[in-house]
Amino acid sequence: MKLKLGIIGEKHTVLIIEEVLRDYNEFDYSIFLDSTEDRNIMIIEENQDSVDAWLVFDQINYHKIMAWGKSKKPVYYIPYRGASFFKVLCELLYKKYKLEEVSIDTIPYEDIQRGVNEMHIDYEKINCLEDNGELTLKDYIAYHEKIFKSGATKAAVTRSYFIKETLEAKGIPAFCVLPIRVSIRNILNMILSEEHIKKASNSQIALQVFDFDIYANKYDYYSVDDLYAREITIMKKLIEYSKKLRDL
Repeated sequence: MKLKLGIIGEKHTVLIIEEVLRDYNEFDYSIFLDSTEDRNIMIIEENQDSVDAWLVFDQINYHKIMAWGKSKKPVYYIPYRGASFFKVLCELLYKKYKLEEVSIDTIPYEDIQRGVNEMHIDYEKINCLEDNGELTLKDYIAYHEKIFKSGATKAAVTRSYFIKETLEAKGIPAFCVLPIRVSIRNILNMILSEEHIKKASNSQIALQVFDFDIYANKYDYYSVDDLYAREITIMKKLIEYSKKLRDL
């Protein structure tokens, strides 16, 4: 039986995960689009019984759902930090942007700092808006717009395509951090592994031991053919018994 996976996200991120899911036969998935990220909880609440697990995009949405605490099914998320962010960072550097010339949302400050230090990238300042699940997309947009208009930045980096399009409509260059395929595969494999473990732990195995004396204490009475016939008879009875247990 396939695992029913509910996927909540924006169109662009969902398209990426659908590409990866083509390599998997273990999932039967449903797509729930939520570009403004204000319907995550409502979608889960209304579809609790139609999925076995939920997959959302980025840890902020995940933390909000966990804080809500009413999901009956396990919730997983695809992180935007790490390789997903540094793929965009390389694009920015290629286009001659300096790190201090961009504003960044969602990615934790420590992650950015550690990464650029490991890459030996020189910078004067990191403009980063961190969120513990309390901000809305409007807050993100206001942050990028304010710092851009102040002249402190020349572009924005966001994990939301909705924010990217909104900022670009305001004349602010924006880059969107999208999940990379290897991260998606890692999460899908983890979901399958945890579901297999859960099924195994919920299974109950009963062991019955039978002791048969096919000789009946008459070792010299039966021929080899007689004993073989008695073994077959007993085996048939055991098979019939196991089938009855299976069908209970």
